Amino acid sequence: MKVSRYYVLNRNHALILLIVLFLFSAAVVALAGSIPAAWAAITSNPQEKRVIRCTDRSQGVVSLTFDAYSSDENIRDICRILAQHDVKATFFVTGSWASKYPESLELLHKNGHKIMNSSDSFSGLASLSKAKIMEKINRCSDIIQAVNGERPDYFRAPDGEYNDKVFEALAELKMLPIGWDVDSLDDDGMDDEGIVKRVTSLAVSGSIIKMSVDGDETVDALPDIITGLKAKGYQFITIPEMIYTEKYRINIQGRQVYMGD
Repeated sequence: MKVSRYYVLNRNHALILLIVLFLFSAAVVALAGSIPAAWAAITSNPQEKRVIRCTDRSQGVVSLTFDAYSSDENIRDICRILAQHDVKATFFVTGSWASKYPESLELLHKNGHKIMNSSDSFSGLASLSKAKIMEKINRCSDIIQAVNGERPDYFRAPDGEYNDKVFEALAELKMLPIGWDVDSLDDDGMDDEGIVKRVTSLAVSGSIIKMSVDGDETVDALPDIITGLKAKGYQFITIPEMIYTEKYRINIQGRQVYMGD
């Protein structure tokens, strides 16, 4: 005959059981809270308020970009070096720079480089109203379009500052905000050897490299940057070639990830 066994929990056993149940419940609640957050990070809207700093392209490609805000003293040398190495770059210019140096703007266009928008002047867009932000961005686009017949699709804040108003203005203008993941520091007092070492060591496939048209060591460093990256197997493509325009997400690091297929 089978005898049934019954267990009676004493006070200690009951306390342990209550603690285990509490910890289990807390873990379930925490997990339930983290799942929506993780899912939102994966499925967030492509027009989310994040700057694209690099992409997930794995074909050994990088984008060389230049900021043009003040002088054009190095433009001819930069164009010459890029042509010698058969490299096309992307130039983010302000409207005031483009107006002041129309011949340089035309030279960039004739050399096949992409010219993109950095607002009308080097000033804090974030402090302006959305209407004023759009006005300044459109003014720069008008100048660029008058030269190359194309309206820019990509934007870089000249001071690197973004807020909700800037993102909303760009969304209405159907422009994507572009940052960088490799800063050459060519306009920050670094010598040419340091600039070359920094860029060639930090760049990976999908990187967006930021340089300046008027850095003191830009012209000296540029040839070695190009040859150094080419020696590592990298090819240079422009921002319109690098950036996805649909079926993508931008993670918290600013990496644009393709979500198609």
